[in-house]
Amino acid sequence: MEQLQALRANGLRALAFTSMIGALIICVGAIWAGSGIMPPIVAAIAAGLTTFVARASGGDATQRCAVAAGIMTFPMILLYQWAGSAWMVDLHMVFFACLAIIVVLADWRPIVTGAALTAVHHLLGNLVAPELVYNNGGDILRVILHAVVVVAETAALVFLSVQLQRLI
Repeated sequence: MEQLQALRANGLRALAFTSMIGALIICVGAIWAGSGIMPPIVAAIAAGLTTFVARASGGDATQRCAVAAGIMTFPMILLYQWAGSAWMVDLHMVFFACLAIIVVLADWRPIVTGAALTAVHHLLGNLVAPELVYNNGGDILRVILHAVVVVAETAALVFLSVQLQRLI
């Protein structure tokens, strides 16, 4: 069990670093996106909170889920930052990459947290502010396609995490 805790603590540190890189990417992207100062401010706050939570003592499931939630804010901010640009389609891949890196926590619960946030973001975005999710407005079929891919990825990552936990 001690090895699993060490692995998860290292994962929290890695995700704290990842959140700082995410904020840096959004800050640099602000130069090209022309989206104003809001995305860099929100990204800096998200990185600060994610890092604070990741560095806090405890290392329980709630902490790991909160850090996963923090990581999943970065693709959301990127979509907002690049709304209306051709890059929006490509930036959806960042959701899948962020979900995959959460596996460093060797816990299925943060993975499910990240997947749930992705689903809620896409569904609500599609209904409330479709221009912030897709270039051509709302499209429930695209939401369903993304949901199928997220469910498949989540299932594989959860399986991997559970197997890793059992192995350790």
